[in-house]
Amino acid sequence: MNIAIVRSLLLSAFALLPVSLCLAAEPVKAGALDTQTQMNAVTEALQAVGPVEEAVKRYRLAHDGFPASNAEAGVPLPAQFASNSVHTITVGPDGVIDVTLTAASGLDGG
Repeated sequence: MNIAIVRSLLLSAFALLPVSLCLAAEPVKAGALDTQTQMNAVTEALQAVGPVEEAVKRYRLAHDGFPASNAEAGVPLPAQFASNSVHTITVGPDGVIDVTLTAASGLDGG
């Protein structure tokens, strides 16, 4: 099972709307300890992505477009977000933010 957390920003007529998507393969039954480890990993990932999301929003407002990279968004390189649960945080085309988790996150394949 490979899980990716993707955050993207969509422009509406009046405001920027953050949209979070969690894409997953078939769920796997986990024990209580595994479930807690996974919840902690997702919480850590969401906390780590907050400043990146804010940078993408600021870029959008200042440039009337979305950044295509971490450098354009003014955030550290993807690997500099590494922690026990987070492998990378990457800003891609159209301001899409991709968070890759580590195997230690308790989620199969990170």
